[in-house]
Parts: sequence; C-alpha cells; structure tokens
Amino acid sequence: MLDGFAVNILARDQEQISNQFARALSDKWDQVKTSVGHAEAPLISGAMAHFECAPYAIYEGGDHVFFVVRVVRHATRSETAAPLIFFRGRYRDLVDETQREPTWPLPIHY
Repeated sequence: MLDGFAVNILARDQEQISNQFARALSDKWDQVKTSVGHAEAPLISGAMAHFECAPYAIYEGGDHVFFVVRVVRHATRSETAAPLIFFRGRYRDLVDETQREPTWPLPIHY
C-alpha cells in the first residue's frame, strides 16, 4: 500500500494538463511543474486545490474496493479560480443558478 498520495483539483486554465493525462503517452508527467507533498506525492503547480492524503482503511464491496483516507494537508489557490470540469464528454463551466434562465415547463409536480 502507498504511504500517501495527493488529489490535485485542476483550475479551468489547466485544460492542457488534463488533456495530457488523458492521452496515451509514455510519460504523462513530462513538462508538468510539480512540488513534493506528503509521502512524496506530486502537487501540480497552479492547481486550484491540493489534498494530501494518507491511507486510513480499505473496504471491499462486491466488485469494488473503497479506500478511505485521512487528509493530512490541503491548500487552495490564493486568487479566485474556476474549477476544470469534464462531464459527458466535454469541458464545462459552472453557471450561477441565479443567472440561469428557467427551462419550461418547470419541473414542478402539481
């Protein structure tokens, strides 16, 4: 088992890094600027947030394995950044619900 790992939350302006990791390359980390985190886990420079984790427990559930971790450190970008979101085959942006036009008919059950 690993001593630890990091979860890097990419910012909207880091789409090229996401695409690099999505490709079948020999070295996905090539040219990605990082620093070293807990248990020597790579922290991607400029990421919106980092969660540095240590293993806590492992549970088997049918054909799945669940890893429970303990967050030992976390950090966020100092300036406001939008998250990079990939959903249903493409990158998307968050929309403030107060600015979204309602869809008709409204999904209300009468």
